[in-house]
Amino acid sequence: MRTHRYPLLLSIALITAAVPSRSAPGDITFLSRFLLPSSQITDVWGYSAGGRNYAVVGEELTGVYVIDVTNPLVPTMAKNLTALGFAGFDVKVWDHYIYVCNGSGNGTTSRVIDVADLTNPIISAPFQSAHNLAVDPTGYLGLRFYDIRTTPMNPAQLWSDGTGDAHDASVVGDRLFDFRGVFGTSIWDISNRSTPVLLGENRDPDVSYHHSGYPTSDGRHLFICDEQAKSPKPDITVWNIENPDTMIKVGSIEDPDATAHNLYIVDDLAFVSYYSAGFRVYDVSDPASPVLVDEYDTSGFSGENFTGCFGVYPFTGSTLVYATDQVNGLYVFSVERDIPVPVAFTAFFARAGFGGVVLEWDVFADEAFPGFRVYRRTGSREVVISGDSPLSGLERSYVDTGVTPGTRYEYTIAAVHTDGNEILSQTVTVDVPVGMNRLFQNHPNPFNPSTTISFELAAPGRVRMDVFDTLGRRVRTIIDGVHPAGVSSVVWDGADQSGRPVVSGLYFYRLTIGNATLTRRMVLLK
Repeated sequence: MRTHRYPLLLSIALITAAVPSRSAPGDITFLSRFLLPSSQITDVWGYSAGGRNYAVVGEELTGVYVIDVTNPLVPTMAKNLTALGFAGFDVKVWDHYIYVCNGSGNGTTSRVIDVADLTNPIISAPFQSAHNLAVDPTGYLGLRFYDIRTTPMNPAQLWSDGTGDAHDASVVGDRLFDFRGVFGTSIWDISNRSTPVLLGENRDPDVSYHHSGYPTSDGRHLFICDEQAKSPKPDITVWNIENPDTMIKVGSIEDPDATAHNLYIVDDLAFVSYYSAGFRVYDVSDPASPVLVDEYDTSGFSGENFTGCFGVYPFTGSTLVYATDQVNGLYVFSVERDIPVPVAFTAFFARAGFGGVVLEWDVFADEAFPGFRVYRRTGSREVVISGDSPLSGLERSYVDTGVTPGTRYEYTIAAVHTDGNEILSQTVTVDVPVGMNRLFQNHPNPFNPSTTISFELAAPGRVRMDVFDTLGRRVRTIIDGVHPAGVSSVVWDGADQSGRPVVSGLYFYRLTIGNATLTRRMVLLK
């Protein structure tokens, strides 16, 4: 019996450490700071994987850092990726892929880093982007619009506004908010990601530089940050966008001694990286009259300049918020918010590929529950696809292999209590493409001494399949050649490249098709 449904955002983190309770939504509690070996720290984003929570921190010239914040009181370095030969000026994460660009917007400057295995990150070929990046949780990348659902390591460009003037963007639902510096702000309907429709433009001269921004939760108002505003011009303006073709200014925020950089809104709170003023939280329940609730000065600087708190990431689905200071590194805060905690889904990803539709989730709970059910809806028909009995309460992933190409599916995960009641995640939608590359689970699994691995190609082409151990060392290359479209199979006999039997344990098999890779796990038991 379904009883509750809690809100959820993609790429969000699991709480593992208790934090002090605060009295009012928006109150900030400092938890920790992680000083990084650079004074050119830029943006921050977050994700969770394998029961761990990570903050990805950009370095303006050399790459990114991946910080483990599973214990928010004691962050640790998970992976230093600053020797990659390209900049990490802006960073965003989709699933286990980190997208970075160098901030110039010129040439082929962006890269993708596959961190499914942090010990063996995989770097993509460069591709073109704008000054900053925006990720649509359904599987698209902006500012130039790319489809990253089926080939996340090789983004396929769908559309560009053609001006080359885009500075930053936010994608919320079926709206693209395009902040174009001195050329204003544009709002696009992206219901059809391949053919966006311009809904309206804002070129108000009171905004010197349309730098970035975010809509309110109800979609009725838009906050725009002006990075070049000088007092008495406001740093942030608030616009009624119910009619995007005629946006109406209704409010503003102005600090004569600081400059606003980035802003995101979750529920009725705006989270702002405010350069020399530090990290700030505003109550925007009345968008026309934002109220400063709390602030934490990460920077020892002052004045209207571009030094101090650079990035902020509030989409953890918990009270945790990550912020970066260009000199002082990564900060982890707890911000009081109205979030239920008995059982809360803190991550739910769904994507087509890897032998079907892959579902991954995580939860925070203060009580035990025996398992999960997976619901799938096609049209008006909803069924349980995870079996008659709930999945184990330890499970955090499921692969739906019973999908049909060219079909849209909706998925919901239910946490099942001992009394039979269920608490539901938010529902996510996945479009299974007509032609896609798929890597299936090996069988048998576990196996001894051999196992069969099958894969499907949407088109004929050269493929390579490698087996790796848990340290990321290549054990065996079992395919390296051209294969036809359709399903093919290969048998691994449990031997290394020299023909020697390998030891029992966990192994990974990876299929490489062009610049795209698909990876799964298998277990050898002797």
